[in-house]
Amino acid sequence: MAQDTGVGGWGNAWFRVRRAAGVGVTSAADPQSRFVIGLIVFVVVALAYPWYSYWVQSRLFTNDVESGMRRSHELASAQGSGTFARRTRGLG
Repeated sequence: MAQDTGVGGWGNAWFRVRRAAGVGVTSAADPQSRFVIGLIVFVVVALAYPWYSYWVQSRLFTNDVESGMRRSHELASAQGSGTFARRTRGLG
């Protein structure tokens, strides 16, 4: 650790991770690589979310419209057959 003797002796401190001699560090254990991986995952999610959200909302909207159209057709056909039945009752 190299230090500057400035204010309180902590003006310019360099800290290095000390490892036992002969112990290698894999890239997965390196904090710098974990930060980069986390940053990449964050950016990918931030870029993919708007398209995913749009896809989900458009699917939900399509399902709502289709079920509304089905319901309106069912009501129209029920009203149509009811009107026909009322008209024919009076003739018989």
